[in-house]
Amino acid sequence: MRVPVFMCPSEVNDRANDSIPNIVHYPTNYAASYGTWFQYDPRNPAQIGDGVFTVSRAMGHNDITDGQSNTVALAEVKAFQPVFGDSRNPNGVAEPIPNNPSQVLAYGGTPFLALGHSQWVNGQIGHAGMSHTFAPNTAIYKIINGVKYDFDFTSSRLGLDAISPTYTVFTSRSYHSGGVNAALMDGSVHFVSSNVDLSIWRAYGTRAKGEVAESLAP
Repeated sequence: MRVPVFMCPSEVNDRANDSIPNIVHYPTNYAASYGTWFQYDPRNPAQIGDGVFTVSRAMGHNDITDGQSNTVALAEVKAFQPVFGDSRNPNGVAEPIPNNPSQVLAYGGTPFLALGHSQWVNGQIGHAGMSHTFAPNTAIYKIINGVKYDFDFTSSRLGLDAISPTYTVFTSRSYHSGGVNAALMDGSVHFVSSNVDLSIWRAYGTRAKGEVAESLAP
């Protein structure tokens, strides 16, 4: 069902997702923070991402050693976000985090033009999560059939196979001018500029890396 509080009034795609026969889903504009880049390795489930939300593991307050006021819980995303997925690249562990969108596009994949954040009930990262690889509203542009799309990325959707690790770039986006709203684990909500220093944004995306980050305030 459509849950009004899950939708931002500025969202232009506030509509049902009926792409699956006989099933209707609705999107969300608020996604859980899954950290910066690496998410999961099915060959070693103990290796998980660095965000406060992770794959197949619950987190408690004691796990957030960076401090609840220094850790993002939720941030805005756009509904029906285009996603490049399932290239199975990177296919190793400890792959360096990309520094620019062109590095992400080089991993390739299949373009899904309206997949991301279109099923709020789906717990997979592409629907319910976001990552801090890039600053808010960073565009990853690619032209498909003459149309310019702004993509997110997942190397391998969770459960696709038993050997491919999952890396994600699900950028926080909004239709607001200049930034996005983000909620921290202490319950406070902040408007984060699209021009926020990337090192600060990434620091707020991790739960236990010991970074001393400046304020997220503009």
